[in-house]
Amino acid sequence: MFTLESSAFKNGAILPKKYTIDGEKLSPPLKWDDAPGGTKSFALTVTDSDTPMGGIFVHWILYDIPPSVKEVGEGTVPAGAKQLPNSYAAFGEMGAPLASGYGPAWPPDKSHRYVFTLYALRVESLGITAVADYNTFRDAALPETLATTTLIADYGPAETPMPG
Repeated sequence: MFTLESSAFKNGAILPKKYTIDGEKLSPPLKWDDAPGGTKSFALTVTDSDTPMGGIFVHWILYDIPPSVKEVGEGTVPAGAKQLPNSYAAFGEMGAPLASGYGPAWPPDKSHRYVFTLYALRVESLGITAVADYNTFRDAALPETLATTTLIADYGPAETPMPG
């Protein structure tokens, strides 16, 4: 069975502060096992659908991860993998420092669920541009997906207030 796990937290547990706006803002360590046969690359997303403005807030899109990779180390990006802008990019100057790569959990109002989704893909590359958004990523990834696995963590509300 295709599985995704972290040595930093268990599925359904609290996301450690280290991986949030209140901590070191690092991406957590992740590893996976038993990808389906025919996997030619992986992609990873971290999303939050509990946002007060509705919709999905994208914290990370990592794609074109080589099939030989079986983990993402804490605060790292595997060699050969690519990243897309996250939803902090929509906040302009305020969000700019967090808009590239992993955007840490920053729930302003209550506890939010952070869904880490790993996609096993049948293509080596999704062929999308480096500025593609989440919808473009999903439109490219879903038809090429062999399997997905998820890991969920909760965090919030954040101690660090959002700038006004």
